Amino acid sequence: MKDLMVKMELLKRWKKRDSWNLLRFLGHDCAVPWLAFGDFNKITSSFEKKGGRLRPEGQMAEFRSAFEDCSLHDIGFNGRWFTWERGRFSFTNIRERLDRGVASFQWIDLFPWFSLEHLNHSFSDHCPILVDTFGKLRLDNSRKQSCFRFEAKWCLDNSFEEIVRKIWAVQNDCLPVKLTTVGLHFQHLSHLKFHDQKRNRLQLKKRLSALLDQDPTDEILAEILEVQLGLNLEADKEEFYWSPRAHIN
Repeated sequence: MKDLMVKMELLKRWKKRDSWNLLRFLGHDCAVPWLAFGDFNKITSSFEKKGGRLRPEGQMAEFRSAFEDCSLHDIGFNGRWFTWERGRFSFTNIRERLDRGVASFQWIDLFPWFSLEHLNHSFSDHCPILVDTFGKLRLDNSRKQSCFRFEAKWCLDNSFEEIVRKIWAVQNDCLPVKLTTVGLHFQHLSHLKFHDQKRNRLQLKKRLSALLDQDPTDEILAEILEVQLGLNLEADKEEFYWSPRAHIN
């Protein structure tokens, strides 16, 4: 049994070396802008892991060497430090930075406003990572005044029918005016709820960040799970908001 486990471990190492050699083969043309990001299932240094057995230095050196040979550089991130976590009890908890983004200088010159963010909402043991090539420039576009659009989510509000009935009964104007009044009313409510949801999401992220900075105990790990569930619910609301705005369903 022990010999079988040793053989399986050697096979895994050989496959990893094949992956790094494939990376080198793909990166033979250093003049092409190149970005690679996702789950590499490896760490570059011991400080990228907390808990569990130490990673062999030789494996970490091979991982770093592959990036160096391809002229790929870590592009950094915003958000939590560790991207993978397993174990809901303090004595079994392991955290690692297995997900990352690396790019060539040509790609960085092509997208100087890029940003990479480690997102919090996920039911996976990996946190998703988001690369935005527009970065800060996207903030300017978000401030533009948008035209009125009816939101399907308004119909899910329990008070929707009652609010419409009251406004309709009070207004003695023509149909277009009534529709405008109802629309402006729900637009205002939606604006208020949007800020409440954003505030709640920021508070949950702040609380999660504080919890992740602490040494894991059973109580802290239980609260982390509770906060992550709350962030997932907020993510579902945001997805429902953007779904009708997508060009592809």
